Amino acid sequence: MDRRLTKEISKLEDKKVLVMLSGGKDSALCMALLKKYGAKVEAIHFKHKWGWDLSTKEAKRISKLLNINLMIIDYTEDIKKRLKGFDKGRPCKICKPGMYIKTIQYAKENDFEYICIGDNASDTIINRITDYQKKKCKLYFSKYLDCINEGVEVPKEIKIFRPLIYLKPKEAERILLKDFGIKIKRNHETGDKYFEYWREGCPLQYNESGTKLTQKRMNELYDYNRLATEIAKKKGFRASVHLPSKRIVTIPKGHEREVRDYILKNGKKIELNIEKKEKPFIEHFIIEVCGINPNLLKKCKDTLPLIERFIERARLKVVNKICHDFKPFGNTMVFVLSNSHLAVHTWPEHGFIHFDLLSCKELSDPSKLKYIIFEIFKTHNFKIRKEVY
Repeated sequence: MDRRLTKEISKLEDKKVLVMLSGGKDSALCMALLKKYGAKVEAIHFKHKWGWDLSTKEAKRISKLLNINLMIIDYTEDIKKRLKGFDKGRPCKICKPGMYIKTIQYAKENDFEYICIGDNASDTIINRITDYQKKKCKLYFSKYLDCINEGVEVPKEIKIFRPLIYLKPKEAERILLKDFGIKIKRNHETGDKYFEYWREGCPLQYNESGTKLTQKRMNELYDYNRLATEIAKKKGFRASVHLPSKRIVTIPKGHEREVRDYILKNGKKIELNIEKKEKPFIEHFIIEVCGINPNLLKKCKDTLPLIERFIERARLKVVNKICHDFKPFGNTMVFVLSNSHLAVHTWPEHGFIHFDLLSCKELSDPSKLKYIIFEIFKTHNFKIRKEVY
Protein backbone atom coordinates (compact mmCIF):
# COMPACT_ATOMS: atom_id res chain seq x y z
CA MET A 1 0.00 0.00 0.00
CA ASP A 2 1.09 3.60 -0.67
CA ARG A 3 3.48 4.83 2.06
CA ARG A 4 1.88 8.28 2.02
CA LEU A 5 -1.49 6.76 2.82
CA THR A 6 -0.05 4.61 5.63
CA LYS A 7 1.64 7.68 7.13
CA GLU A 8 -1.48 9.84 6.99
CA ILE A 9 -3.92 7.23 8.26
CA SER A 10 -1.60 6.37 11.16
CA LYS A 11 -2.14 9.92 12.46
CA LEU A 12 -5.71 8.95 13.38
CA GLU A 13 -4.78 6.27 15.89
CA ASP A 14 -7.10 6.57 18.92
CA LYS A 15 -9.01 9.41 17.21
CA LYS A 16 -12.80 9.34 16.89
CA VAL A 17 -13.64 9.00 13.18
CA LEU A 18 -17.07 8.90 11.56
CA VAL A 19 -17.08 7.19 8.15
CA MET A 20 -19.76 8.00 5.58
CA LEU A 21 -20.47 4.43 4.46
CA SER A 22 -22.34 4.06 1.16
CA GLY A 23 -22.03 0.29 0.99
CA GLY A 24 -19.53 0.55 -1.88
CA LYS A 25 -15.87 -0.41 -2.11
CA ASP A 26 -14.29 3.00 -1.44
CA SER A 27 -16.01 3.79 1.86
CA ALA A 28 -15.63 0.14 2.90
CA LEU A 29 -11.87 0.35 2.36
CA CYS A 30 -11.71 3.60 4.35
CA MET A 31 -13.39 1.90 7.27
CA ALA A 32 -11.19 -1.19 7.10
CA LEU A 33 -7.98 0.89 6.98
CA LEU A 34 -9.01 3.11 9.88
CA LYS A 35 -9.88 0.05 11.95
CA LYS A 36 -6.53 -1.56 11.10
CA TYR A 37 -4.52 1.49 12.16
CA GLY A 38 -6.25 1.92 15.50
CA ALA A 39 -8.82 4.68 14.96
CA LYS A 40 -12.02 4.68 17.00
CA VAL A 41 -14.35 4.14 14.04
CA GLU A 42 -18.09 4.41 13.64
CA ALA A 43 -20.10 4.63 10.43
CA ILE A 44 -23.14 6.49 9.15
CA HIS A 45 -25.25 5.30 6.22
CA PHE A 46 -28.10 7.04 4.40
CA LYS A 47 -30.93 5.09 2.82
CA HIS A 48 -34.13 6.20 1.10
CA LYS A 49 -37.23 4.74 -0.52
CA TRP A 50 -35.73 4.80 -4.03
CA GLY A 51 -32.23 3.60 -3.11
CA TRP A 52 -30.88 0.11 -3.61
CA ASP A 53 -31.61 -2.32 -0.77
CA LEU A 54 -28.35 -4.09 -1.55
CA SER A 55 -26.30 -0.99 -0.67
CA THR A 56 -27.82 -0.89 2.83
CA LYS A 57 -27.35 -4.65 3.24
CA GLU A 58 -23.68 -4.29 2.25
CA ALA A 59 -23.21 -1.42 4.71
CA LYS A 60 -24.63 -3.62 7.48
CA ARG A 61 -22.57 -6.64 6.42
CA ILE A 62 -19.25 -4.78 6.26
CA SER A 63 -19.88 -3.00 9.58
CA LYS A 64 -20.63 -6.32 11.28
CA LEU A 65 -17.59 -7.94 9.67
CA LEU A 66 -15.32 -5.17 11.01
CA ASN A 67 -17.18 -4.94 14.35
CA ILE A 68 -18.04 -1.26 13.81
CA ASN A 69 -21.14 0.54 15.06
CA LEU A 70 -23.39 1.68 12.20
CA MET A 71 -25.95 4.49 12.32
CA ILE A 72 -28.57 4.25 9.53
CA ILE A 73 -30.55 7.38 8.66
CA ASP A 74 -33.70 7.32 6.53
CA TYR A 75 -33.30 10.20 4.08
CA THR A 76 -36.61 9.75 2.23
CA GLU A 77 -38.44 12.84 3.52
CA ASP A 78 -35.36 15.00 2.97
CA ILE A 79 -35.16 13.87 -0.65
CA LYS A 80 -38.82 14.71 -1.22
CA LYS A 81 -38.26 18.25 0.06
CA ARG A 82 -34.94 18.84 -1.67
CA LEU A 83 -36.05 17.56 -5.07
CA LYS A 84 -39.41 19.32 -5.19
CA GLY A 85 -39.61 20.91 -8.65
CA PHE A 86 -36.08 19.73 -9.57
CA ASP A 87 -35.71 19.18 -13.34
CA LYS A 88 -31.95 19.38 -14.01
CA GLY A 89 -31.27 15.66 -14.54
CA ARG A 90 -28.99 13.93 -12.00
CA PRO A 91 -29.96 15.11 -8.51
CA CYS A 92 -26.75 14.11 -6.69
CA LYS A 93 -25.55 17.71 -6.20
CA ILE A 94 -28.86 18.50 -4.50
CA CYS A 95 -29.09 15.40 -2.32
CA LYS A 96 -25.50 15.03 -1.09
CA PRO A 97 -25.15 18.41 0.68
CA GLY A 98 -28.09 17.49 2.89
CA MET A 99 -26.39 14.22 3.83
CA TYR A 100 -23.22 16.13 4.69
CA ILE A 101 -25.18 18.53 6.90
CA LYS A 102 -26.75 15.65 8.84
CA THR A 103 -23.35 13.95 9.13
CA ILE A 104 -21.79 17.11 10.57
CA GLN A 105 -24.65 17.40 13.10
CA TYR A 106 -24.22 13.77 14.17
CA ALA A 107 -20.44 14.16 14.42
CA LYS A 108 -20.77 17.29 16.60
CA GLU A 109 -23.33 15.69 18.90
CA ASN A 110 -21.10 12.64 19.40
CA ASP A 111 -17.71 14.38 19.68
CA PHE A 112 -16.12 13.00 16.51
CA GLU A 113 -12.84 14.63 15.52
CA TYR A 114 -12.88 13.50 11.89
CA ILE A 115 -15.40 12.72 9.14
CA CYS A 116 -14.02 10.23 6.61
CA ILE A 117 -15.21 10.17 3.00
CA GLY A 118 -14.26 7.66 0.27
CA ASP A 119 -13.55 10.08 -2.59
CA ASN A 120 -10.79 8.71 -4.84
CA ALA A 121 -8.36 10.08 -7.44
CA SER A 122 -10.99 9.97 -10.19
CA ASP A 123 -13.52 12.17 -8.38
CA THR A 124 -14.14 15.76 -9.50
CA ILE A 125 -14.24 16.80 -5.83
CA ILE A 126 -10.48 17.40 -6.14
CA ASN A 127 -11.11 20.54 -8.21
CA ARG A 128 -13.59 21.90 -5.67
CA ILE A 129 -11.25 21.26 -2.74
CA THR A 130 -8.33 23.08 -4.38
CA ASP A 131 -10.56 25.97 -5.48
CA TYR A 132 -11.91 26.31 -1.94
CA GLN A 133 -8.50 26.25 -0.28
CA LYS A 134 -7.09 28.53 -3.03
CA LYS A 135 -3.64 26.96 -2.90
CA LYS A 136 -1.82 23.74 -3.59
CA CYS A 137 -2.19 21.45 -0.63
CA LYS A 138 -2.34 17.87 0.50
CA LEU A 139 -5.82 16.61 -0.14
CA TYR A 140 -5.98 14.05 2.66
CA PHE A 141 -7.18 16.58 5.23
CA SER A 142 -9.35 19.62 4.45
CA LYS A 143 -12.34 21.62 5.65
CA TYR A 144 -14.32 21.20 2.43
CA LEU A 145 -17.70 19.54 1.96
CA ASP A 146 -20.25 20.41 -0.74
CA CYS A 147 -22.69 21.70 1.89
CA ILE A 148 -20.47 24.81 2.10
CA ASN A 149 -22.37 26.07 -0.96
CA GLU A 150 -25.51 26.04 1.21
CA GLY A 151 -23.83 28.13 3.89
CA VAL A 152 -22.98 25.24 6.23
CA GLU A 153 -19.28 25.23 7.15
CA VAL A 154 -17.36 22.33 8.66
CA PRO A 155 -16.89 23.16 12.38
CA LYS A 156 -13.40 24.09 13.59
CA GLU A 157 -13.18 21.02 15.81
CA ILE A 158 -13.84 18.60 12.90
CA LYS A 159 -11.58 17.77 9.94
CA ILE A 160 -12.52 16.00 6.72
CA PHE A 161 -10.30 13.01 5.92
CA ARG A 162 -10.15 11.52 2.41
CA PRO A 163 -7.66 8.63 2.62
CA LEU A 164 -8.23 7.41 -0.95
CA ILE A 165 -7.95 10.78 -2.69
CA TYR A 166 -4.68 9.80 -4.45
CA LEU A 167 -5.73 6.20 -5.04
CA LYS A 168 -7.11 4.89 -8.34
CA PRO A 169 -10.47 3.06 -8.10
CA LYS A 170 -9.16 -0.32 -9.24
CA GLU A 171 -6.35 -0.11 -6.71
CA ALA A 172 -8.85 0.49 -3.91
CA GLU A 173 -10.81 -2.58 -4.96
CA ARG A 174 -7.62 -4.66 -5.11
CA ILE A 175 -6.48 -3.63 -1.61
CA LEU A 176 -9.92 -4.28 -0.11
CA LEU A 177 -9.93 -7.83 -1.46
CA LYS A 178 -6.24 -8.67 -0.96
CA ASP A 179 -5.65 -7.14 2.48
CA PHE A 180 -9.07 -7.56 4.06
CA GLY A 181 -10.75 -10.35 2.08
CA ILE A 182 -13.79 -8.16 1.37
CA LYS A 183 -15.52 -8.25 -1.99
CA ILE A 184 -18.38 -5.81 -2.46
CA LYS A 185 -21.61 -7.02 -4.03
CA ARG A 186 -22.76 -4.80 -6.89
CA ASN A 187 -26.17 -3.58 -8.03
CA HIS A 188 -25.02 -3.81 -11.68
CA GLU A 189 -26.26 -0.36 -12.68
CA THR A 190 -24.21 1.67 -15.18
CA GLY A 191 -23.61 4.51 -12.73
CA ASP A 192 -22.65 7.97 -13.93
CA LYS A 193 -19.11 7.17 -15.09
CA TYR A 194 -19.41 4.59 -17.83
CA PHE A 195 -15.76 4.02 -18.68
CA GLU A 196 -13.56 5.63 -16.01
CA TYR A 197 -14.65 3.35 -13.22
CA TRP A 198 -17.68 1.53 -11.90
CA ARG A 199 -19.41 3.87 -9.45
CA GLU A 200 -22.96 3.15 -8.37
CA GLY A 201 -25.50 5.47 -6.78
CA CYS A 202 -29.28 5.23 -6.93
CA PRO A 203 -31.86 5.03 -9.75
CA LEU A 204 -32.80 8.71 -9.43
CA GLN A 205 -29.62 9.63 -11.32
CA TYR A 206 -31.22 8.33 -14.52
CA ASN A 207 -33.80 11.10 -14.70
CA GLU A 208 -33.26 13.16 -17.84
CA SER A 209 -32.76 16.91 -17.76
CA GLY A 210 -35.90 18.97 -18.34
CA THR A 211 -38.18 16.51 -16.52
CA LYS A 212 -39.37 17.14 -12.97
CA LEU A 213 -38.46 14.51 -10.39
CA THR A 214 -41.95 13.95 -9.02
CA GLN A 215 -42.58 11.03 -6.67
CA LYS A 216 -44.33 9.26 -9.55
CA ARG A 217 -41.19 9.65 -11.69
CA MET A 218 -39.01 8.45 -8.79
CA ASN A 219 -41.15 5.31 -8.50
CA GLU A 220 -40.87 4.71 -12.25
CA LEU A 221 -37.09 5.17 -12.17
CA TYR A 222 -36.81 2.64 -9.36
CA ASP A 223 -39.13 0.09 -11.00
CA TYR A 224 -37.51 0.20 -14.45
CA ASN A 225 -33.96 0.15 -13.14
CA ARG A 226 -34.69 -2.60 -10.62
CA LEU A 227 -35.69 -4.84 -13.53
CA ALA A 228 -32.76 -3.68 -15.70
CA THR A 229 -30.23 -4.47 -12.98
CA GLU A 230 -31.84 -7.83 -12.21
CA ILE A 231 -31.14 -9.14 -15.70
CA ALA A 232 -27.77 -7.38 -15.81
CA LYS A 233 -26.68 -9.10 -12.60
CA LYS A 234 -27.78 -12.51 -13.91
CA LYS A 235 -25.93 -12.07 -17.21
CA GLY A 236 -22.85 -10.22 -15.92
CA PHE A 237 -23.16 -6.75 -17.43
CA ARG A 238 -24.32 -3.29 -16.26
CA ALA A 239 -27.57 -1.59 -17.25
CA SER A 240 -29.71 1.49 -16.72
CA VAL A 241 -32.99 2.87 -18.08
CA HIS A 242 -33.26 6.64 -18.51
CA LEU A 243 -36.63 8.36 -18.21
CA PRO A 244 -38.78 9.69 -19.72
CA SER A 245 -37.18 8.54 -23.02
CA LYS A 246 -36.84 4.95 -21.70
CA ARG A 247 -33.44 4.79 -23.36
CA ILE A 248 -31.57 1.63 -22.33
CA VAL A 249 -27.81 1.82 -21.73
CA THR A 250 -25.69 -1.28 -21.17
CA ILE A 251 -21.98 -1.70 -20.50
CA PRO A 252 -20.66 -3.27 -22.55
CA LYS A 253 -23.09 -2.32 -25.29
CA GLY A 254 -25.05 -5.01 -27.09
CA HIS A 255 -27.35 -6.18 -24.26
CA GLU A 256 -30.11 -3.63 -24.84
CA ARG A 257 -32.56 -6.16 -26.31
CA GLU A 258 -32.07 -8.51 -23.36
CA VAL A 259 -32.96 -5.71 -20.98
CA ARG A 260 -35.97 -4.64 -23.04
CA ASP A 261 -37.31 -8.20 -23.30
CA TYR A 262 -36.88 -8.75 -19.55
CA ILE A 263 -38.70 -5.52 -18.72
CA LEU A 264 -41.56 -6.39 -21.10
CA LYS A 265 -41.76 -9.88 -19.63
CA ASN A 266 -42.27 -8.29 -16.20
CA GLY A 267 -45.20 -6.16 -17.31
CA LYS A 268 -43.59 -2.78 -18.11
CA LYS A 269 -43.94 -0.96 -21.41
CA ILE A 270 -40.71 -0.12 -23.20
CA GLU A 271 -39.42 0.15 -26.77
CA LEU A 272 -35.88 -0.41 -27.98
CA ASN A 273 -34.50 3.03 -28.73
CA ILE A 274 -32.66 2.60 -32.03
CA GLU A 275 -30.43 5.60 -32.60
CA LYS A 276 -31.17 7.42 -35.83
CA LYS A 277 -28.32 7.64 -38.32
CA GLU A 278 -29.43 10.81 -40.14
CA LYS A 279 -27.04 13.68 -39.50
CA PRO A 280 -27.56 17.42 -39.78
CA PHE A 281 -25.71 19.45 -42.38
CA ILE A 282 -22.31 20.53 -41.01
CA GLU A 283 -19.40 22.31 -42.67
CA HIS A 284 -16.27 22.29 -40.51
CA PHE A 285 -13.11 24.13 -41.55
CA ILE A 286 -9.76 23.96 -39.75
CA ILE A 287 -7.44 26.79 -40.81
CA GLU A 288 -3.81 27.05 -39.70
CA VAL A 289 -1.64 30.03 -40.65
CA CYS A 290 2.11 30.31 -39.99
CA GLY A 291 4.73 33.04 -40.44
CA ILE A 292 2.61 35.91 -39.06
CA ASN A 293 4.12 38.98 -37.39
CA PRO A 294 4.03 38.04 -33.66
CA ASN A 295 2.98 41.56 -32.69
CA LEU A 296 -0.35 40.96 -34.43
CA LEU A 297 -1.04 37.93 -32.27
CA LYS A 298 -0.08 39.01 -28.74
CA LYS A 299 -3.21 40.84 -27.60
CA CYS A 300 -6.88 40.66 -28.53
CA LYS A 301 -6.84 44.35 -29.48
CA ASP A 302 -4.20 43.58 -32.14
CA THR A 303 -5.72 40.36 -33.46
CA LEU A 304 -9.40 41.35 -33.38
CA PRO A 305 -9.33 43.69 -36.42
CA LEU A 306 -7.88 40.87 -38.54
CA ILE A 307 -10.56 38.43 -37.41
CA GLU A 308 -13.34 40.96 -37.92
CA ARG A 309 -12.08 41.41 -41.49
CA PHE A 310 -12.15 37.64 -41.98
CA ILE A 311 -15.72 37.50 -40.65
CA GLU A 312 -16.79 40.32 -42.96
CA ARG A 313 -15.17 38.78 -46.07
CA ALA A 314 -16.54 35.28 -45.32
CA ARG A 315 -20.01 36.81 -44.83
CA LEU A 316 -20.47 35.44 -41.34
CA LYS A 317 -22.92 37.00 -38.87
CA VAL A 318 -21.79 37.37 -35.24
CA VAL A 319 -24.38 37.29 -32.45
CA ASN A 320 -21.94 37.22 -29.52
CA LYS A 321 -18.20 37.05 -28.78
CA ILE A 322 -15.68 36.43 -26.00
CA CYS A 323 -12.06 37.64 -26.13
CA HIS A 324 -9.39 36.61 -23.63
CA ASP A 325 -5.71 37.59 -23.32
CA PHE A 326 -3.24 35.12 -21.81
CA LYS A 327 -0.08 36.01 -19.89
CA PRO A 328 2.52 36.84 -21.01
CA PHE A 329 0.99 36.84 -24.50
CA GLY A 330 -1.40 35.03 -26.82
CA ASN A 331 -5.16 35.20 -27.00
CA THR A 332 -8.33 33.25 -27.68
CA MET A 333 -11.49 34.59 -29.28
CA VAL A 334 -14.77 32.76 -29.62
CA PHE A 335 -17.56 34.08 -31.84
CA VAL A 336 -21.10 32.73 -31.67
CA LEU A 337 -22.41 32.90 -35.23
CA SER A 338 -25.96 32.90 -36.49
CA ASN A 339 -25.09 29.59 -38.14
CA SER A 340 -22.75 28.14 -35.43
CA HIS A 341 -19.30 29.26 -34.20
CA LEU A 342 -15.78 30.48 -34.95
CA ALA A 343 -12.96 29.90 -32.43
CA VAL A 344 -9.55 31.53 -32.93
CA HIS A 345 -6.36 30.79 -30.95
CA THR A 346 -2.95 32.49 -31.34
CA TRP A 347 0.63 31.45 -30.55
CA PRO A 348 2.71 34.64 -31.01
CA GLU A 349 5.99 32.87 -30.14
CA HIS A 350 5.45 30.71 -33.24
CA GLY A 351 3.76 33.33 -35.42
CA PHE A 352 0.85 30.89 -35.61
CA ILE A 353 -2.95 31.26 -35.59
CA HIS A 354 -5.59 28.54 -35.61
CA PHE A 355 -9.21 28.89 -36.80
CA ASP A 356 -12.01 26.46 -36.02
CA LEU A 357 -15.07 27.36 -38.13
CA LEU A 358 -18.25 25.30 -37.83
CA SER A 359 -21.36 26.11 -39.83
CA CYS A 360 -24.76 24.44 -39.98
CA LYS A 361 -25.41 26.20 -43.30
CA GLU A 362 -23.33 26.11 -46.45
CA LEU A 363 -20.98 29.08 -46.62
CA SER A 364 -21.70 31.50 -49.46
CA ASP A 365 -18.44 30.57 -51.23
CA PRO A 366 -16.06 28.36 -49.22
CA SER A 367 -13.62 28.20 -52.13
CA LYS A 368 -12.74 31.85 -51.43
CA LEU A 369 -11.41 31.13 -47.93
CA LYS A 370 -7.86 30.66 -49.24
CA TYR A 371 -7.95 34.07 -50.94
CA ILE A 372 -9.36 35.73 -47.82
CA ILE A 373 -6.60 34.27 -45.64
CA PHE A 374 -3.91 35.48 -48.04
CA GLU A 375 -5.46 38.96 -48.21
CA ILE A 376 -5.48 39.32 -44.43
CA PHE A 377 -2.19 37.66 -43.40
CA LYS A 378 -0.15 38.24 -46.58
CA THR A 379 1.31 34.74 -46.59
CA HIS A 380 0.88 31.50 -48.53
CA ASN A 381 2.07 29.55 -45.52
CA PHE A 382 -1.33 28.20 -44.47
CA LYS A 383 -3.46 25.08 -44.61
CA ILE A 384 -7.24 24.79 -44.91
CA ARG A 385 -8.81 21.45 -44.11
CA LYS A 386 -12.48 20.70 -44.50
CA GLU A 387 -13.84 18.00 -42.22
CA VAL A 388 -16.49 15.73 -43.67
CA TYR A 389 -19.18 14.19 -41.44
